Amino acid sequence: MSDKVDKDPASTVTNKVERGFEAISNIEKEASTSPQIEFLMNIDLSYSLDDTNVGQEGKPKEIEQVCFVCKSLKTNIEGATLFNCARCKVAAYCSKQCQVKDWKSGHKYECEGYKRMGREMSFKHVNHKREAIANGVLSRIRFYNGPFAVHHMEKQGRGFLFLQSPCTLAEMSLMKPVATSGKKIEPDRGVLMHFLTLGEFDQDLCRDDFELAVFRDKLKKAVEAYDKMKEIIILSRFRCGHVALLKAPLVPDFKICQALAVDYEGRNAIQLQIDNM
Repeated sequence: MSDKVDKDPASTVTNKVERGFEAISNIEKEASTSPQIEFLMNIDLSYSLDDTNVGQEGKPKEIEQVCFVCKSLKTNIEGATLFNCARCKVAAYCSKQCQVKDWKSGHKYECEGYKRMGREMSFKHVNHKREAIANGVLSRIRFYNGPFAVHHMEKQGRGFLFLQSPCTLAEMSLMKPVATSGKKIEPDRGVLMHFLTLGEFDQDLCRDDFELAVFRDKLKKAVEAYDKMKEIIILSRFRCGHVALLKAPLVPDFKICQALAVDYEGRNAIQLQIDNM
């Protein structure tokens, strides 16, 4: 009689999911501490205070939470309210069953991100630099940055990538598109990417948003000096008003970027959906 025992299929799937989340977590940790991306300048522009979570007298609005799993507003016990994860104090649940399910499906890796933001999705809870968070976000799209930049650089000459997101840096930093309320982050987390020359920066960007002019001198210096075979210059802007100028390594290498660049023929801009990658 064989002693072989078949593995529970559900357990096998759970283990694969856990390994996947752990791999993603490790990649993002490495990316967020990578010394290869050099931040040249970053500021919060005057519109950086997103008023969606601000009530009267500038005080934070009370955020109505739903269960992170079943989206219920209440528990199945009369008069009882949702309870929060003891570690991050953010993720809310209507039952122990939902909490266990969420923990096994990935919250164990997401917990730290929610703890970092707090219920208000505010950087006042952040102990480490914003650069590390922006670095982690940019690392997700690095394999698109290079070929797109090389394609336009060979046609337009020296320039930089301008990245815009309709989401805040806090929303983009989370591992999954679920806000601290337990509801899906809206709009979808994405980045719109353009390649611009310094002339286009002056004529188009600064005309529409004069506050970006504070980047002009450092941007000009960076664009004129970067090694086009190894580096790209990026100016990123998030809905919260956080803007960063940085120099990043060209990924993949130049020859591979040239080969991949044909995919961007005739495309002046590309929209990248973070959660579809």
